[in-house]
Amino acid sequence: FQLQNLSTAAALFDCLVEMGIATDPKNLAGVARVRWPGRLEYFPGAPSWIVDAGHNAIAFQAIAAFASAASPRPTTLLFGVSEIEKGNELLRLLGPLFRRVWFADGFYRSIDAAGLARVPAASFSSPESAIDFAMTMLGSDEMVLACGSVFLAGACRRRLLELGYLPRHSGAHDAA
Repeated sequence: FQLQNLSTAAALFDCLVEMGIATDPKNLAGVARVRWPGRLEYFPGAPSWIVDAGHNAIAFQAIAAFASAASPRPTTLLFGVSEIEKGNELLRLLGPLFRRVWFADGFYRSIDAAGLARVPAASFSSPESAIDFAMTMLGSDEMVLACGSVFLAGACRRRLLELGYLPRHSGAHDAA
């Protein structure tokens, strides 16, 4: 979906060129080096992780399409949200795609699981505790997708980096 966003930006740039507002194609060339931490950011390891800051229905649809097509396919969904409605939409779109659905709160603007239409298999008081649990319970062939909030993504990235995970920027996991 970042490629779709890029194509929109490129089309807008073309319009600006036609209007005489932008003239140098080098203005768009820098996008080839762009990396957006927290957007389908892949952390290989045991288990592997994909962290995405998507936090609305459009992002959840794009994440669902990605997760459905990913190979290997993520097995565990870790999510946290700032609104019940968003949590229910995320569960509706993403929940059926995963073997396990876990919930985390304890980050800025997070809600608790009360009121969600579907009770997650596990709930954690923080993204960090969910990651620590995953590290002890999931096998090396497992992959976790963490999404639902910019703040959840930030907390997950921070903990994974603390644990020595390094993001890999190549192939389908490129942000641009």
